[in-house]
Amino acid sequence: MKKGTLHLVRLTSVRPRMFGVAVALIALGLAACGKSSTPSPSPTATPTPVPTGTVTPGCTTASSGIAFLPDGGGGSSFQGIQVVHFEQVGGQLCAAPAIVQVPFQGSVGPFWIAPDDSFAVAAYSTTGGPPFTEIQDVCCIAGGIIPIGSAYNVTLVPTPAPSVTPTAEPSILPVLSDVGGLASIGSGSSGVGVVAGFGNGILAVNSLTFAPPQFGGFAPYQGATPGPGFLDRPTIVTSNETPPTTLLVRGSYDILGYHTTLVATGYQFKQVSQSTTLGYGTNKVLRGTGGMAINPANSATGIVIQAPGTNSIASITNLPSAINVGSILTLPSTPRSVTIATEGKIAIVGADDGFYVLTGANTGGLSFVAPFAPNPADPRANAPMFVGCNGTKYRMTNVTSVRLSSDQKYLVVVGSPPGQSCPGGLNTSLIALPFNTSTGIQPTPSPVPTKGPTPAPPATPSPVPTAAPTMFTQNGLINQPGDTDYLIVH
Repeated sequence: MKKGTLHLVRLTSVRPRMFGVAVALIALGLAACGKSSTPSPSPTATPTPVPTGTVTPGCTTASSGIAFLPDGGGGSSFQGIQVVHFEQVGGQLCAAPAIVQVPFQGSVGPFWIAPDDSFAVAAYSTTGGPPFTEIQDVCCIAGGIIPIGSAYNVTLVPTPAPSVTPTAEPSILPVLSDVGGLASIGSGSSGVGVVAGFGNGILAVNSLTFAPPQFGGFAPYQGATPGPGFLDRPTIVTSNETPPTTLLVRGSYDILGYHTTLVATGYQFKQVSQSTTLGYGTNKVLRGTGGMAINPANSATGIVIQAPGTNSIASITNLPSAINVGSILTLPSTPRSVTIATEGKIAIVGADDGFYVLTGANTGGLSFVAPFAPNPADPRANAPMFVGCNGTKYRMTNVTSVRLSSDQKYLVVVGSPPGQSCPGGLNTSLIALPFNTSTGIQPTPSPVPTKGPTPAPPATPSPVPTAAPTMFTQNGLINQPGDTDYLIVH
């Protein structure tokens, strides 16, 4: 194989085996050099990013504290990803806000960055909102994101049509009608994007570092033993270790657990578990992470929200071979987002009343941490005060997303507090708070020495140290549609 040739991923002829119970083995393997199996729609031109606003000094594109928030089809004239730099290169919060807007060919929904930043991928719409049908490679994470190349249309059967073995039903096609969630396995040129949506399986795309995306295989739900049934499971999460990897897909009625391994032909999927008690319920669709989080320190544990009840938080254990429920907490308001700290002990859940901090994420026994910014209406929820777009103070409630910065120093919260009315209806705000992932509370702010005059006269006292910013606030973000959790923090 010549240097630079793209490795494509295809389904290989792997037959079912027995592992206590029968399960279907589906390998997404690296194929030999050959023709691309990308669907054949007319390619679209690559949009040229048009940044707006000015990035403040000390908050350069090389900083580690970057939040990426897709427009999500929230009704704004801008369609793409809003980029917010909240942390300086030195690790302190930025002193002033600034939004950089990166336009795409349509409204962006699910967005994903590989854990090692080696590639990124986005799903966008050609209609201004769902369905999201186009998969787009995204380049240059640290230096400012750029959508590159033509897109992969998930609704079209790849040409030439791939052979699928085992085949439970001839009608199973490697297509989705709408993308609900994105994740990945592997890294760099060997990385595979895994796509969940409305359809009967998990779609894989590769060539993520050499645009455009290519068809990478399809793992149909039908054909597994025990059969999980023909149901839509539009959201997906993966554990962040190198294969073997735990993978969960979730829909209204259930969650499926997969174990993936790296074999000679590529990545091999085995459906090994199913829970019919932890679906998110009917009459709604969750998008993005789907209210799921796998513990980064212990991939056998995780957390699911909005199950078994609408206001529930459930810990799950024994992943992926089983999806057992540990403890269940019930909130006074509906949870919308969940994230777990790298150390694995502390979890944060965003909800309508603010955000809750939990301990025990690594044991299956969840309990509340006393809030450091309590909401008077909900004594267990944090609802910090921040200055809104009109200069009025609001409590951060109606939270749609919570994440931690990559250095684990800051908690990032996105929400739309009631009563805030901003120009253009851009009523969503983002705040970043110093956060201790060992205790679940805020650390005590430490002063930052300021540089004295040069040269300093002997009689002149040294300047008094000033405290580092204790909160970063970015107003004027596009409102996120209900039941979506698209935020990515780098």
